[in-house]
Amino acid sequence: MSKKGTRLRAHVNRALEAWSEVALQLPPRPAELAWAIMLGGVAIALSNAMAIILTVPSPGIRLRLLHVLFDSTETLGLAACFAAPFAAWGLVERGRRRWRSDVALWIGLAVCCTAAMHHMLGMHLTRQAHAVLDGRAAAVLLPLYTVLCGLAIPAALLVGASLSRLGKAAAGFAALVSLGGIVTAHAILRDDYPSVHFAILWTSLCLIGATAAPTLSVSFRRAGGRGVAVVSVLCALSCFAVTPPNRVRLQLFREPGAVAAWLLARHVWGLPVVPESSPSISPPLMPAKCTGGCRVSLPAEPVVVLITIDAVRGDLLQERELDKNWPTLAKLRDRGAYFSRAVAPGSQTSVSLSAMFASRYFSQQRWAPFGAGSRRFLYPALDSSPRFPQILTDAGVHTGAVLSLFFLGDRFGVARGFAHEEVVVRAREHASAAQVVTPLIRRLRAIKSRQRAFLYAHMMEPHEPYNRGKLKEGSAYDRYLSEVQEADRWVRSLWRHVRRRFPRRGYLVITSDHGEAFGEHGTHFHTKTLYEELLRVPLVVWGPGVVPGTREARVSLVDVGPTLLDLFGVAIPSWMMGTSLLPNLRGAPVTRRRPIMAEGRLRRVLYASGDLKVIEDGVRKTVEVYDLRRDPGETNNLFDLDRARVAAAVTELRKRHDAIRVRDGDYEPPYKP
Repeated sequence: MSKKGTRLRAHVNRALEAWSEVALQLPPRPAELAWAIMLGGVAIALSNAMAIILTVPSPGIRLRLLHVLFDSTETLGLAACFAAPFAAWGLVERGRRRWRSDVALWIGLAVCCTAAMHHMLGMHLTRQAHAVLDGRAAAVLLPLYTVLCGLAIPAALLVGASLSRLGKAAAGFAALVSLGGIVTAHAILRDDYPSVHFAILWTSLCLIGATAAPTLSVSFRRAGGRGVAVVSVLCALSCFAVTPPNRVRLQLFREPGAVAAWLLARHVWGLPVVPESSPSISPPLMPAKCTGGCRVSLPAEPVVVLITIDAVRGDLLQERELDKNWPTLAKLRDRGAYFSRAVAPGSQTSVSLSAMFASRYFSQQRWAPFGAGSRRFLYPALDSSPRFPQILTDAGVHTGAVLSLFFLGDRFGVARGFAHEEVVVRAREHASAAQVVTPLIRRLRAIKSRQRAFLYAHMMEPHEPYNRGKLKEGSAYDRYLSEVQEADRWVRSLWRHVRRRFPRRGYLVITSDHGEAFGEHGTHFHTKTLYEELLRVPLVVWGPGVVPGTREARVSLVDVGPTLLDLFGVAIPSWMMGTSLLPNLRGAPVTRRRPIMAEGRLRRVLYASGDLKVIEDGVRKTVEVYDLRRDPGETNNLFDLDRARVAAAVTELRKRHDAIRVRDGDYEPPYKP
């Protein structure tokens, strides 16, 4: 090495040695980091216990105690796992501190935390990176966001430990900030985004623990540090070795602070075991279609208008005392075929509508990120399954759609196949009913005589924040009903034009993409669960040859495609999961040849025989089974009460889902927020 290089290296070494002399006086030491993390875990466990006792309903004291016990043990166990490397590092050092050791410690911590944050928040950070500058800076922003989130953990440890040395006032301030983070994690997004709760609580854990560690660790060591270490090891072992029963898991996820359970469910737990049984598998996968008799007296050139109204609960048309609020929908129900037990195939608009148009469920389609900027999200753009509008277009039917949402456009794959599209929305806005129905009526007027036609539109009233109805104040539910009234007003105008323009061959089909929750099962709005308040939707078909009346048989939106193909006299592909309801519209009973299912956020639903509904959560690793005839509110989970009775239904769900899901290399159906 040259003399110049030797001198440079000497200068660098002297600078590092000088820095190390200062660094030796700076907190925290590895042992203190271990204590900080454990103390933070205790703080999170205590806050969770208080939240469970005060805010989470429980059917009994025993279940509540188990809830607190498992949550506390899992939280402390994971905290112990996180603290173990620092404790081991401290034992290796045995009180000696060197700058190389400190640098390696903090670099290793930063790298590990960044990787963990990417694993937990990667999907959300990717969305945010693409939302800025229309996605042009995503390649820079995504790693920047990830690194900043990862550095939040070592920063919290450093700041907390440093402030603890500056006096009680500084330490108190740090404690208040961390407690604010804990309270925030419990208060916001209570029914959603567990990864966000995890990041907030993890950072708060490190800050509050590092603030108290220098003082309390001395007291703990004097009082019996070995005992604390033993308890920590036992908690760590138990959180991996002891899996909570299904009923406790369901309770754990009712508290947003149960981030330890969420992490264990993703990486450690398996699905609950069911007794071996011989499931009564539903009839073979054969499509039902209209035979010659049921097509007698139907128009040869039908004109069909399909309207999906966003977020309309199925019970709104059942409660006849509410008919005065939406008289048009009530008249359509009474003068057409009303399916009172129609089911949406998902609780998200894109999931439900793509299943309706393809007559194939979420797991049967290929979903991947698509679009640019704020429009980039998971869509079935690359899925090869034909949608029924494409089949009608290929059969010579005039098809057209008025787009109220950007992702209903052909290239996103949700509602692909219309010969004519009219976009009435900009960016991610929601088009109003006036913007949708006015051009739809114009298209109706342009249909020629003896021309077969199918038109579609999606109305965005009602939708949160429920500010498009006449009622601008009041409860969310009252404003929601006001928006349903607004939708009804525009349906009346559309129905009037269908009757006048096509009195002998016009059909109107009204349904919704999903329902809406208002506190049932602890959730609001939609997307988040697969309970009946979100899956049960209205389905009304009005037109010539349709026998009026209420149909009690359970049907699905995946039946809409086969039904309309049948109405136009177009062959129904054998791969479609739906059943043609045309015979039923003519007065015959529904012959269900395939089971009704639903999916969302890697949850799966099967409506089994005997009015049993099975919900299996592939993320949380829970199972629920309800008897909808006796328990329409879905409050008594038969899987925990009588597992032997429902074992066949659970097994059937697992076999059905395994049989239908896409198998294409390494592809797995993604979690769609």
